[in-house]
Parts: sequence; C-alpha cells; structure tokens
Amino acid sequence: MGIQGLTTLIKKYAPNSITKVSLESFRGRTIAIDTSILLYKFRYSNNSPQSHIYGFLRRCLLYGKYGITPVFVIDGKPPPEKDHILKKRKQKKEKLFIRIKELQEALTPGNRREILSRIKKLKKQYVDVTRQHHDDIYCLLRLIGVRVIMSTGEAEDICAQLQKGGLVDYIYSEDTDLFPLGGLKILREEEMKTKTFSLVCLNTILKQLKLEFSQFIDLCILCGCDYCPSIPRLGSVRAYELLIKLGSLEEVLKHLNITQMEPYIRARKIYTSQEEYKHPTIESKFKLDERSLRFYLGQKGIKPAFTIRFIREFKKYMGFVEECRSHAKLTPGVFLSNLELLDR
Repeated sequence: MGIQGLTTLIKKYAPNSITKVSLESFRGRTIAIDTSILLYKFRYSNNSPQSHIYGFLRRCLLYGKYGITPVFVIDGKPPPEKDHILKKRKQKKEKLFIRIKELQEALTPGNRREILSRIKKLKKQYVDVTRQHHDDIYCLLRLIGVRVIMSTGEAEDICAQLQKGGLVDYIYSEDTDLFPLGGLKILREEEMKTKTFSLVCLNTILKQLKLEFSQFIDLCILCGCDYCPSIPRLGSVRAYELLIKLGSLEEVLKHLNITQMEPYIRARKIYTSQEEYKHPTIESKFKLDERSLRFYLGQKGIKPAFTIRFIREFKKYMGFVEECRSHAKLTPGVFLSNLELLDR
C-alpha cells in the first residue's frame, strides 16, 4: 500500500519531518480519517462479525473524549491503473485461504496444537474487509451524527483535498500515497495504549530532500506506487540519488533504458489531476439519531448494554467537542467533483 520504501527514505534523509505527538495535542482540531486504515486495523485485531462496529464506536468516543472532530472518508472505486495491484492482493488471499483449508484437513489429535498455531498465524494475514464492511460503517457514522464522506474514488485523494482546502487540520492514515497527493500533515498511529502518534510534515520532507513538489511526485513514482509497474532493482535511495542527479522522471527512465514510459506518465497524472469543484464548509452540529442507532446496532448483534453506555458517553462528549471547536475556526476549502458530503 502506498509508496515503496518512502518511509525508510524519509527517516534517512528527512528525519526532522517526523515528530512524536500525543492525542492531547489535537484538542479542538479536525482530523480527516482514512476509514479503510481503521477497518483493516479492527478486523485484524478481532475477526468477529461485529469487530468493525465496536471498533468505530470506541474510536468515536475516544475522539469525543479529547475534543477532536473527525471527518471520516470512505473508499469508493479505485482507478483502473490499480487493477494489477488488486489482482495480486486477491490472489494472495486465495492462496492463504487454500493453505488454511489444507491445514484444517490435516488436523489430527497428535498435531493439533502445532497445526492450530499455524492456522492462527495465517488467519492474521487473511484480513477479510468487504464492501459490506464499508457500507456498515457509512450507515453507522451517519446515525451517530459524525461527519462522513462517501467517495466514488479513493479516500486518500479526498483526505488530501480536505486538508489543502483548509477544511481539516490533519489526516490520519498509514497510506504514503497521501504525500504525492499533497497531504501536508499526516498522522500515523504509534502506540494506542499511550495515545502516541507520529506526525509527518510534507513541507519539511521537501525542504530536507531539496526537491520541488513536482520532483517529489516523480520520486514517489520511481520508488514504486500502486498505479504503475515497479522498476526492477531500483530502491528508494537509488531512485532519490538518480532524481537529484538527473532532475526528472523522464530523464531517470531514459537512464534506466525504460522505453515504455506511458504507465509512469499516467501515474503522474493521477497524482496531479485533482479537480477543484466547490467550496463548502463543514457544519459543526452533531445530530445523533438515537432511536435509529439503537435499532441498527441491535440488528448488527451489538449488546444492548454496550449501546446504552455508548449513547450516554457520546452525548456527554458532544458538548465538549463543540466547546473545543469554538477555538478552532474552519475555513472554506475544495472538494473533488466525485464526492458527496454527508453531514446529517
């Protein structure tokens, strides 16, 4: 996912762009959330049918406790240039599924402990996230009353637009594609128990790498991204050294004797061709639909006692978030034409 080797490159050549921060630092701020990251995290930690529901309910309470306003962004359909990556991921999952089935069939009283241990490890790699999981969260967040954007494209693209437009202060994501998309301040989870995050700043990366933003996009493509084939035997460090020496994507590709440049040029267009559509503002009012939420969570198998506690706690934090937000003014920004803002 994202740009291959970019994190390693940043740590080596732009270490000052990364700082550790606590969740307390974001009180009164607005954060765009790449919802897929949390979906995979919650499904990985507990593959029960309700793990994603419980996970997002608890996360909403956490943001409320710290006076943070989240704007959740849900993935839509990826561009066709990403088909080869999605195909590889699907094949990997199919192989894992077959291997798990083979191990289950090989279970005997004598090898039970060893086989079950191996199955458990493989299942951790087989994280099942479907369109239904995304739809579940979309419905859940609307009923809670937090801001949610359903994109017809990829979530990281929308997150970057929200931040560049001044609608959010930070972006929470593990996807390094956000940097060539122009994400300015990216939060990555370090340790949830201590509420510690890494904050990575794009402007500092550019300054320390001594690159213009257009060159940085070229660097990310050379490192390897989801939208074009990876270049054999070209790591991130060598890609950076060649770009500094030769100046552009085209010149590096010529130097490497790559004649089929079109896939790499198309990848550049994906990162740069973001259409500005309109200039909305994000409303600051919560609208919790308590009755519908109770019914929905009951249908999803959430224990009534948990639902009651959640609603009680969330109501308590609603006013606190509004109080914190009064000190953090939001300004109009830009959206892509392929998104729908749902703030109901």
